[in-house]
Amino acid sequence: MRALLFSLVFALFAAPAAHAQTGDPNEDLRRYVNGVWQLTFREEVKGGTGDIKSVSTVITITLRYDGTRTITQDETVNDRPPIRTAETHDYYRVDEIDGTNFTLTAWSDTDAPKATRRMRAGADQMKVEGSDAIYQRVAGTQEAAPTPLPPQRDPPGAGSPPAAAASPDAQQSLDARLRDFLIGRWTASATQNGTTVESMLDYRTSGEVVGYQNVTTNGSTRRYDVKGAYTVVASGDKAFTLTFYLPGLQPVSTVLEIVDADTMLSRAENYQTKRVR
Repeated sequence: MRALLFSLVFALFAAPAAHAQTGDPNEDLRRYVNGVWQLTFREEVKGGTGDIKSVSTVITITLRYDGTRTITQDETVNDRPPIRTAETHDYYRVDEIDGTNFTLTAWSDTDAPKATRRMRAGADQMKVEGSDAIYQRVAGTQEAAPTPLPPQRDPPGAGSPPAAAASPDAQQSLDARLRDFLIGRWTASATQNGTTVESMLDYRTSGEVVGYQNVTTNGSTRRYDVKGAYTVVASGDKAFTLTFYLPGLQPVSTVLEIVDADTMLSRAENYQTKRVR
């Protein structure tokens, strides 16, 4: 599933700063996260003709004072010009925890708010909780802070009373039923911005997920082996949140709806996954 490929980028982070005494405890944090942050992956890939290609992937995340966020992914093969393979635009807010850790809540017009925890790792470095990946601030990219700072955006539903939750026994029963439905082998294919992702994943009764993804860009295909754990949390009789836990990566969640006995739909990512019998 496409979310697995970009699991490091769709939630963010922050970096350290001394705390001035302001009325809003998040003001210093907002000034610090403002700007452009990057993470670079480099690898050698064997092409279809046996030649070895050097592939560099750069994830760039821009945080602005107006509460908007842009995430892009660019790939460079050998000495060719970089090609943009993904781009998203959404909203965010940050909330201080203890001066080192904080939460970042992100959402879009189609995706529900998701809060994640980040840790300051250095003057211009930030770490995603649960991952060894370190984001580096791009020098000179911080905006001049307006005075006063504009109010932070509130995610949809902020301040609204929570929906009544199912009883623990009923929730566990529904979770178990939908997990039983998921067990087996599923395949999916999705294309976005010229990149095609094809996956084959086995969900086991032990809670383990194994399989692979083939990612094709500009005629070059790379295989990503998948091995980790998963959980299922029901949100209705035929809908649930599927969360992946892969070594070295932040947990990745996607919401799936059951269409029929052999089909599930992700509305947010606009793809279907089919059972392999």
